[in-house]
Order: sequence, then C-alpha cells, then structure tokens
Amino acid sequence: MEVVNGLKNHVLGRFNQILDNLAQANLEDVDNLLKYFNGAPVLIDGVIHHPYNDPLMAAQLNARYLELTGQNHPTYLRELPIVANRLLNDEEKLLKAGAYLPSYFEAVASLKQDVEDLTNTSSRH
Repeated sequence: MEVVNGLKNHVLGRFNQILDNLAQANLEDVDNLLKYFNGAPVLIDGVIHHPYNDPLMAAQLNARYLELTGQNHPTYLRELPIVANRLLNDEEKLLKAGAYLPSYFEAVASLKQDVEDLTNTSSRH
C-alpha cells in the first residue's frame, strides 16, 4: 500500500478541485489521477483512501488527457472494461437498490464499447 503524508498536496486530496476545473487541469494532475483509477488503497496521513472507480469520472479525465496528449491514457484503457464489467454484472441489483439510474448503465456500456473498439482497432494495426 502506498503511504503518503499531506492529503492537501496529494492528487487524490485535490480530486474534486481538479475535476471541477478540468478544462484548466494540467497534464501532470490528470495523468496522476488516471493512474489511480480502480487502483489500490492509499494511506494518507494515517487514513486509508480508496481511489475512485467511477468510469464516468475516469472518462472525463481521459478526455482531458486525450486533449493534452493526443492519446488515451493506458490505465483508462486497461481498467475501464474491468470496472464496467463489474458494474454491468451488478446492474440489476444496483438498480433495485436505487443506487443508480438506468442511464448510468447505458453510459457505462457505451464507454466500455468505445474502449473495446479502440483496443480492437489498435491491435489490428
């Protein structure tokens, strides 16, 4: 487990601030946040923080990364299908619990398909 001091300075401590101002986010912050997508817990100032695993947030960050670099982030391409499959497998249960709206799962399925299309296209070249 990664151990860090100083939540305010850590990229996970600034997650909402970066996401709220994504159009101005710099490459270093976006890259570092994407590296935590579906990642292992991090111990910051003695408190365990679980990195995010929301594919819609990751897609927003990846869109900014793509804008800045012209490429999709490798962690996003690797982890998005894993997270999407987990959510889609639990869709019925999560809908029944009222945790998500049906439109959320439509968006997740669409992102998953986009990533699969990208990876299938690139593997053919």
